[in-house]
Amino acid sequence: MLVTIRDSCYNLATFLRSISYKIWRLHVERPSLGSLLFALIPYTALCFTVPLWDHIYPFVLGLPFNIFWLMLWLILTPVCMYGAYRRETRLNRGGHQGGGR
Repeated sequence: MLVTIRDSCYNLATFLRSISYKIWRLHVERPSLGSLLFALIPYTALCFTVPLWDHIYPFVLGLPFNIFWLMLWLILTPVCMYGAYRRETRLNRGGHQGGGR
């Protein structure tokens, strides 16, 4: 029993060491300014515009305006993230892409 636990710990330590080496070799580039701006659009629209949309009237599509605004940005946020993704992939097309192999 003791030998099995010791072997398991050794195997676990070897595995974790190999993973940390692969993570250490991973090269992560900074995102471009355009991608960051794409990502900041929904954050700004939801966090800093509250006084502009924090009212019930008018109703839009049968919803109070504040609920409509939140639902609208629930749909538009993935669109903005897709724009940031497309910008990054277009900028990195010529360079190295992918994992640490």
